[in-house]
Amino acid sequence: MFIYRKCLVILHSLLTQSGNSHWANWITRDIYEWDTEQSTSHHKSVFGGMGSINDQAIGPISEIGCWQNTLFDCLKSISWQYAHNWEISNTKAIPSILNTTVCKDCGYQEATSIDMEWYLARKNLPSMINLYLGRENFMELTNAKLLMQSKIVAIDREELIKTLGDNNITITKSRNRMSVCPNCQSKQLSFKDLDTRKREHHDATYSISWWSKLRGIFK
Repeated sequence: MFIYRKCLVILHSLLTQSGNSHWANWITRDIYEWDTEQSTSHHKSVFGGMGSINDQAIGPISEIGCWQNTLFDCLKSISWQYAHNWEISNTKAIPSILNTTVCKDCGYQEATSIDMEWYLARKNLPSMINLYLGRENFMELTNAKLLMQSKIVAIDREELIKTLGDNNITITKSRNRMSVCPNCQSKQLSFKDLDTRKREHHDATYSISWWSKLRGIFK
């Protein structure tokens, strides 16, 4: 089966599993046009501005949702590339940046388990996609739990936990980044991106009152 069609089949499955019948039906039409006319014209129109498939997410705000949504975004990129350029190239690894939050007053720093899974998914899924799209069992990509529990991801997760420990970064199970430092109760916080390859930190100071307006960060 051609890789472009495999991408469409997986996208359709992911959308169906998430209950998004509108876009699942749209992809059904894309598959039909490819099968009957070798056409990508209908699929091109799935991408656009507000309200398009670009804005869709298929997974919840959770550890497994990180994998589902990263897979969804990667496959959309592959199918977009072929629909517009009629070529397929390997999906490239996404920079290995881990988002953390740090207290500017006492230095307490933490990363949520969701931050960790975003990092692991973005690091590992590109190579997994390249591997599975060349196989007959490519539909295993839709099993996010299977991907999360793979041996290579388990090794990366352990290495990441060690890196965080070496940098005195606490791992929390919270779904939201801290809005108040649990150590000193300060609200003077900033984002700090940890580049695990260079072990460098990049600061991005924020105000709680402003960032609290952003969806999904603070509740």
